[in-house]
Order: sequence, then structure tokens, then C-alpha cells
Amino acid sequence: MAKKKGTKSGSNNNGTQNTGNSSGGGGKRNRNAGPRLSQRRDHNRPEAIPALRLTVSQIKKSQQETTIMNFSSSELTYNGSDRLVFITDGEPIKTIWKRILEKNKSLNQKDIKMFVCSALVALDYKTGYEVEEIVTELGDPDSGVKKLKEIINFPSMSCDAGLDNGVLSFQHVVLPLLGLFTRTAITECILEKYVLAIFIVVYENLDSFLYNKVMKMLETLVQRNSVHDSRVSDDELLSREPYTFIPSS
Repeated sequence: MAKKKGTKSGSNNNGTQNTGNSSGGGGKRNRNAGPRLSQRRDHNRPEAIPALRLTVSQIKKSQQETTIMNFSSSELTYNGSDRLVFITDGEPIKTIWKRILEKNKSLNQKDIKMFVCSALVALDYKTGYEVEEIVTELGDPDSGVKKLKEIINFPSMSCDAGLDNGVLSFQHVVLPLLGLFTRTAITECILEKYVLAIFIVVYENLDSFLYNKVMKMLETLVQRNSVHDSRVSDDELLSREPYTFIPSS
């Protein structure tokens, strides 16, 4: 006579106790267990800034040394913005641009700043999968092109934006955005269809963006003889947003 099968008990992956017949394939779900939480990421929540690996003083020192070295490089004559616009120690943010691209809500200055700086870091590779991925996404009419239009047509731009999320900083957002458009990884990319889509966005907004906004901001900085934002110091900005582009004065 066959022995009667008993029951077995154990734990699920979530740590709750599970009991049931051995032939029942794991038994019923515990009725007292809480609801299953969705594992889908909320792309609209604010982006967490990765842990800072350098101090503010170390970032500023590194930027100064890199700028001096880059200005003595012959690559300034042929490598676009690569040597002029860079993010110090940007490796921790190189993929954040993807998450910001997936946001369904309108972007604010902080979002756009992180998006542009992250994209710059990703394009430092110049060739390879990372470059092909970002160029393809930026040139996609349903994602990147829409976001680029949103950024270019942002309602307000200022040389003294400070930390106001409703105003784009010319020095810390728009200048690196222009650097993004002139990155060698984009201008020399063989994915012509997507590169063309990126530059069409700029071309279609030459008057409203480049002539009416960018040129006026440049005139303001020239008149001041300074690139500093009067509403926030470089130290305060880097302490809050350490992966920010700081233009050389």
C-alpha cells in the first residue's frame, strides 16, 4: 500500500510562508499577503543624482586642468565641441538620458540639464554601440525629436537662471546643448537618417532659438565680460548638481 503523501512547507522569494500539497505546484497565495507591487519604473519621478565621487574643489580643479590642457590641443581645429564642452567625472550619469527621454511630463531646467550632460558623457565614446544608441534615440520622431523640440522651445532662457526650474540657464544648459549638437560622435555618425532628423530640429528653429535667444544671451555675456550666473555661484551649483557643465571664464 502506497504511503500517503504529506504536505511540505517553505518560504517564497518574498519571505512569506507557503504551505500546500506537494503535488499542487506551490500552493495558493497567502490571503494575508499584501498586494503585489508593480515592478515598472515610474519615469516621471525626479531623477536621483548619483553619489558624488569628487568634492566640489576637486571638480573645479579637474575642470581647470582639463580646460588648460584641451586649449593647447590641435583637436580644437577639427573635433567640434569635444574639447570645449565636457563633464568632469561623468561616468555615473552616462545612461540617465535614456530615463529622462521616457518621461511623459514636461521637462524642467533640472531635467534638461541632466539630460544634456548625460548625453554628452555618452557621446564621449565617439563610436560604438553607445553612440549608435543615443543618435538613434535622439533622431527618433516619437521620442528624441519631440524632446529636442521641447527643450529648444522652452519658454524662458536667461544668463541668470540660478536654480529656477522654470528658466533655462544659458551657461549651464544651452551652451552644453550646442556642444551636444556639434559633438564629433554626432556630426560624423554614419546613421545619416537620424543625424538629419536631429539637425532639422535646429534648422526649423533658427530664428526663434538661435537668433532671438542664443545670440542675445551671448551679447549679454560679452557686455558683462563674465560667464557667471549672478543668482548662483559655481560652488553652490556644483554642490547641488555636481555633473553640471561650468564654462571657463
